[in-house]
Amino acid sequence: MCAIGRPVRIGAKSVTFLDVSSAAEWADDTRSIRLDDITRIDVGAHYETVLHHLAGYPPVPS
Repeated sequence: MCAIGRPVRIGAKSVTFLDVSSAAEWADDTRSIRLDDITRIDVGAHYETVLHHLAGYPPVPS
C-alpha cells in the first residue's frame, strides 16, 4: 500500500494521517496507520511536489 499525504499526529504506536488523492483532493477524515506497518518514507519527489502544488495546504484539523 502507498499513502500520500500529511501526518497529523504521531503517537507511540501509530500515526494519524490525512491522505491526498491522485486527483489532488484532501480526504475528509484522517486514518490511523500503525508505525510497524511503515517500511519506507519518501519526501520531495516530483509526484508528491506536484500533488502539493495542485492540492494546496491541507485543511487545518479541528
